[in-house]
Amino acid sequence: MKLAEEFGAEPVSLDRGDPAEQLRGLTGGRGPDVVLECVGHETPFTQAIQSVRAGGTVASVGVYVEASLSFPAREAFFKDLTLKMGICNARNYMTPLLPLVQVGKLRPSRIITHTMPLGEAPKGYAIFDRKEDRAIKVMLRP
Repeated sequence: MKLAEEFGAEPVSLDRGDPAEQLRGLTGGRGPDVVLECVGHETPFTQAIQSVRAGGTVASVGVYVEASLSFPAREAFFKDLTLKMGICNARNYMTPLLPLVQVGKLRPSRIITHTMPLGEAPKGYAIFDRKEDRAIKVMLRP
């Protein structure tokens, strides 16, 4: 959460109550234009729908384990929401972002917590999955 704040994010925590209420409080009662759901679970997806403003967008990039998902479809319909989900095609972003990394405007090293050889990929995935040593991103070297 601290790293997200350093990047300019406003913290929303379950410890402080209902996320939808917190987000409405941060946006003058309106709700955010876009909610990015990164967990891949029914509860935060539902909370994202409840939080976003009417006409807003919920983008879900979390990897879902469950085969199906129950969510408040009626609320999403009447709020006229745009729902987006899927795997990020990282190659689409390489061309515009690489020059920003090269000149130091973007520093991905701030979120890379572990680096290891490609041959240790299973170990890297396990570290990430269990969030060992506060893992955020594990980079594999070819």
